[in-house]
Amino acid sequence: MAVAIGFLFDGLRAQQVVPLDALNTSNDEVLLGWDGSDLFYRSIPRSSDTVKAGDWFLSPGQEFSARPAQGWAAFDTGQPMNLRAWSAADWPGIGEVQHVTIDAERGVLVLSALQPTGDFDLFMAQRSGSAWSEPLPLVGLNTPADEVFPNFDNGALLFASNGHPGQGGFDVYRSDRRSHYAECTGLEDGVNTAGDELAAVPAGGHVDHGYYVSAVRMGGRGVDLYWVGAMADEGKAQTEKKKTMDRIKKRKKAFDFERIGKATKKNA
Repeated sequence: MAVAIGFLFDGLRAQQVVPLDALNTSNDEVLLGWDGSDLFYRSIPRSSDTVKAGDWFLSPGQEFSARPAQGWAAFDTGQPMNLRAWSAADWPGIGEVQHVTIDAERGVLVLSALQPTGDFDLFMAQRSGSAWSEPLPLVGLNTPADEVFPNFDNGALLFASNGHPGQGGFDVYRSDRRSHYAECTGLEDGVNTAGDELAAVPAGGHVDHGYYVSAVRMGGRGVDLYWVGAMADEGKAQTEKKKTMDRIKKRKKAFDFERIGKATKKNA
């Protein structure tokens, strides 16, 4: 278990970043969704540990579902399953479909599809009877780079992009319904890092429940699954926070002494 300090919207808080070891393998594990009881992901043969792009987003693999065994981060072994394969033929004029998410309550669908320019963009369709309307591009969210792995969270849209200002190559962004999905903001530090976050969904209804994330973390082997959340033990959290702040102060003091020493030598 790795412990990190992150600046979240409610101040400096200790975080846990926990790899889902029961699900991660030597393949790339990519988060597809979470329905509150089961986590859905795809396992793709790993061909590179580097940044994911282009055809990799269309890579075939085996889908799995997995249920938490205890808490948010301990899972039972994933069970193979087959998810519906959406085809570009379902919507003439739309490129090859990368990922689809549906908000059944509101009758809305968002997909990521390959464009003639070689990037992936987001499109939205409305349910009309038993069919879907023609998907229209979400121009406020699309960039010349890639927008991939959309997921709904209680009406809000979560997606990964390497075209919006962020912390690394890919970060995960949230777009609210009240903006008509025309603007977005990055998820908080700890969920987004200097690595590449390709998908994220809230594990529960409260911020302390954390997020499930699939990412290429700095120093990682490839795309793995993580749970990122606040430490449940407040005493331990405060201890970790104090240790980290003490380390920061020591580094600053050492830097100040080094700087003073250099200035003294220069003036001598």
